[in-house]
Amino acid sequence: MPEGVRLMAIQCEIGSGVARATIGDAASVQVYVQLSEAPYAYGEILDARRVVDYAADGTPIGVEFLGVSGCVGLSDIPHADQIAAALSRHNIPICA
Repeated sequence: MPEGVRLMAIQCEIGSGVARATIGDAASVQVYVQLSEAPYAYGEILDARRVVDYAADGTPIGVEFLGVSGCVGLSDIPHADQIAAALSRHNIPICA
């Protein structure tokens, strides 16, 4: 991890589990929201700044937001409402 990056955890209820977001507090912020502790099987790159990780059965297990500079885009993201609520509680804006 780069020097000067501070991490904090964000939690929100996702179905029967808990989503945890790890946020790097630096010039180029990266946010990872863990939706499940199931093992990683594959990832789907939605665009240059968003990746969804899946378990072997197709269940989303995490979402990675790269290069967050002003807001986080949640279109096409699983559990977007719950993730948005958790991020907004920590003053991370959601893109319109």
